[in-house]
Amino acid sequence: MPTEGEVELETFDPAEDGRSLYVAEHMSLAVDDRGNPILHDFAYPERKLRITENERVLLSCFRSSEPTAVVDAISTYLRHVRQEQLETTVNAAGVMLKRLVDAGILVRGQKSGSPYTEKMIASYCSARRIPRQVCNNIIRTAGVTRETHILDIATGTGEIARQLAETSNHVVGIDSSVNFVNTARLQARSQSHPPKFVRACANKLVLHEDTYDVVTLCQAFHWLNPALAVRGLHQVVKQDGLLFLIESKSMLPVSHPLRTVLKYGDSNDELLTKECVRQANWYSRLFDLLRRPGWLFRLSQIALFRERRIFNIEFARAFFFEAEVRSALGTQDQPWTQLADIFSGRSSSELTGELFWLVMCFENASVGRGHPAREVSHSEIEFLK
Repeated sequence: MPTEGEVELETFDPAEDGRSLYVAEHMSLAVDDRGNPILHDFAYPERKLRITENERVLLSCFRSSEPTAVVDAISTYLRHVRQEQLETTVNAAGVMLKRLVDAGILVRGQKSGSPYTEKMIASYCSARRIPRQVCNNIIRTAGVTRETHILDIATGTGEIARQLAETSNHVVGIDSSVNFVNTARLQARSQSHPPKFVRACANKLVLHEDTYDVVTLCQAFHWLNPALAVRGLHQVVKQDGLLFLIESKSMLPVSHPLRTVLKYGDSNDELLTKECVRQANWYSRLFDLLRRPGWLFRLSQIALFRERRIFNIEFARAFFFEAEVRSALGTQDQPWTQLADIFSGRSSSELTGELFWLVMCFENASVGRGHPAREVSHSEIEFLK
């Protein structure tokens, strides 16, 4: 039996077959060092699939953005390879097609590429807002003007892109989730200069052609393959441009439901601040390890903003997936209802904590061979107000 996304294929009758297929969005065609066709699987970066030249031609007859009828693709393929449309040639193409389907290269329908549901995104819009101080720091540090070209990677609901678009006329936000992209477009519809929102995978930045003065990436690096992401960042950040990485960490009361049930948050101010420095230096070492010859993402500033806020059930719905809640509660039955019951009766003061927003600025700097990556200490943190 075929797995999800696969279709059973035997022989093809060009006059009757009505099935349609897509090229899976996580697949990208390239060539190896000998010029032979090869497919990179961005969902599993270590996976590379070798295909024949005829399979490459057949694959080129399908699209990833819209469905292609099997009979049309086979007919186009046979014209490309200058073969007549006979039962034997159609069936031979069918054998190749089945191999591409079985390998997950051709699929019946594209998936969102993100585990975020529409309901979760609605909670995200109301409960996971990004403070104005974060974007103000980016604008001030980068000297953003109307002509600054900005890329917001993993844009989510587009909040950072929208805030930056109040100062720049050239903001693009990308996300792999169609639900996020649609939400971001909807949220920006009333802006005079709205960002352009595009569905795209951040692991494929190396394939992008445009470059930007400023690139931002907020709370999403953990979703990416580090090697592919850093290679892509070198592709999209202009020489001497700036890369802003943004992370958040929480400090909650010991008795807060998110701590007692989901083990989320910390209660030690000093350790949390040290963790922010550790994370900034981790990025510095990663960029040093994966540097491009002659260039390095060099840490130039680290800023921290403390936001006092309520961590209620709506925040939990925006932050945690249902499987995590079910596992934490040890139940299969209505996990969100059970968690809401734990929250009920708690006062706003009992649910209030602090969210730390860490803003790290890296300059795409020209450096000599062996130039060490710069690391920062606690004393260099700029505390935002």
